[in-house]
Amino acid sequence: MPAFDRDFFHELSTFDQSTLSAIKYSGRNDVSGMHSCNLVSHNFKCLTESIKSDVFKSSKKYKLAESFRCNPHHIFTYPKKLSFRKQFNIAFTVEGVPEEFDGRGEAFDKIHDNQCTARIGIGFRTVAEVNNDGAIDYFYWEKVVKDNQAEFDTIFQSVGCYGEPEHLFSPLTAEKVINNRPIPSDDWRFFGRHLTLDSDSHILANYDAFISEVVRVFRIIDGSLFR
Repeated sequence: MPAFDRDFFHELSTFDQSTLSAIKYSGRNDVSGMHSCNLVSHNFKCLTESIKSDVFKSSKKYKLAESFRCNPHHIFTYPKKLSFRKQFNIAFTVEGVPEEFDGRGEAFDKIHDNQCTARIGIGFRTVAEVNNDGAIDYFYWEKVVKDNQAEFDTIFQSVGCYGEPEHLFSPLTAEKVINNRPIPSDDWRFFGRHLTLDSDSHILANYDAFISEVVRVFRIIDGSLFR
């Protein structure tokens, strides 16, 4: 089965702001909406949509939205009805893409494998003005981290020791979570696993291995105090 290789990330690199502005008129700011506007290949759509069914089939538990939501050079998914809330989350990103970048043609040759990334873990939107429930979720989750710092460090070291914003949480520790409270201009928190095509191609370029890694990370977090 096709997987998340250079061809996949090449296509993702073409998701620029002008392209995404066009699909908003269709009412579907997701990969399905892009496909209906002939802006993404059938293979890309099918590959991303298969994640939902295969994660659930493998885990018998985790139900993700069928179609990935879209931002420039970035797609992400999470369980239905948990928008802005504490959520299991999967995303693919082509990082560090210049604003003037045109992913078509030979321009993608300048993108290195370490810019082709995926994340797997748990995420929060933390600004009350956007979604008060998400801010409350994070407040109580952060208290659990403060009360169980050694366990937090053990659990998240086992899944990859990665946090977002990366400049605050690299590497991820409970102490950094406690000492870096969200502010309005910094309203996203994510904790889990980060994969790059250069160092993790054995997972990203192998579809079954990727699904297994998603389920592994979700289960470790789900079985801990930090779910």
